[in-house]
Amino acid sequence: MSLTDQNGASFNLASLGGRFVLAAFIYTTCPGPCLLTTARMVGVASELGDLLDRRLVLVSFTVDPEHDRPPTLKVYARDQGADRPGWKFLTGAPAQIDRVMAGFNLVREREPDGLINHVTEIFLLGPDGREIAIYDPVRDTPRAIAQSIRRTIDLADRATASQPAPTL
Repeated sequence: MSLTDQNGASFNLASLGGRFVLAAFIYTTCPGPCLLTTARMVGVASELGDLLDRRLVLVSFTVDPEHDRPPTLKVYARDQGADRPGWKFLTGAPAQIDRVMAGFNLVREREPDGLINHVTEIFLLGPDGREIAIYDPVRDTPRAIAQSIRRTIDLADRATASQPAPTL
């Protein structure tokens, strides 16, 4: 499935295959929880700078695609200190966002006051796209999340290195 990133470019989710992904669900007019989630991810990005874009991609999916178009996401990313290589802010048609969320067993619900009810957890996906860990941005510090991710990537690298080479 292709979504649109904060720069207005088409972004195929299949291109994430082979890398670890740290994913969150946010919206730019959120009154607080999304700011905390994004701030935690900024901290993680700072801690893991050497892995960013090479082994790890950060992805923030908007849960308000009706409002959060690429220019809005670009300003949000810049204002939050999240406008950096290896971090995508993605939007698309509401049905596309709903499909992405369904892949995480999530739904988005708009409250009568306009707020959007959604999870604040951050999800770590493996190179195969499967969920490895869930982090709570209220409880888990950026350093703790980064250490967990680095350990996970190191374990995956050791497992790959210890596999015998195929014989021809």
